[in-house]
Amino acid sequence: MDRSWMDAPRHTEKYLQGLAKFLGFAFNKSSVENKILCPCKNCVNSYWREESEVREHLVCEGFVDGYKQWMFHGERVSSSSIPPNLDEGDDRDEGDDISDLLRDLAAGLDKGGDLEDDCGLD
Repeated sequence: MDRSWMDAPRHTEKYLQGLAKFLGFAFNKSSVENKILCPCKNCVNSYWREESEVREHLVCEGFVDGYKQWMFHGERVSSSSIPPNLDEGDDRDEGDDISDLLRDLAAGLDKGGDLEDDCGLD
């Protein structure tokens, strides 16, 4: 679906027609008791609003920056929109650190040690 209308000035016919299509889609796919999360710059998908309120907010305030994939309004998130983990090696290192920490903790418990004393806490 073309989203270029979202960048058009909010008083133009292009924006208003695109907004009408968005509202139809969003209320069809994601409404709860005739309300959807309002994607305006002030509500930031945090508040449930009726259609007239959402329309007013989106005409007056516009969409929250970057909201091009309508994941809160019934659009599925595609795997291509999820950024790949660029540094997978770090995950294994963190796991090793956690494993080492757990081994050290278990060793202290096996010796009957008091962890509070070992940590210098009274």
